[in-house]
Amino acid sequence: MKTILKLFIAGETAPGKNAVMNLNEIINKTTGIEWCLEIIDIYKDPKSAIDGRIIAVPALIKASPPPIVKIIGDLSDTERILSLLEPADDV
Repeated sequence: MKTILKLFIAGETAPGKNAVMNLNEIINKTTGIEWCLEIIDIYKDPKSAIDGRIIAVPALIKASPPPIVKIIGDLSDTERILSLLEPADDV
């Protein structure tokens, strides 16, 4: 099963660039998880930000598999971010 991520950024700002870089590092270091990443610039696609109820950027949404997880910030705390994104064990 793919883990679907949506990263919301606001143009070519330093926080957005850092979030993209940090998330790519997390994805590249991870094995056993198939990632699908969509990067959404809210300046170019404001409707997506409204639909995703984004109130601050950079913001990451793990859309699938459940549970949905929202993370705001530059994603620099690699271990914390990975623990939030890893699929939950079946109960």
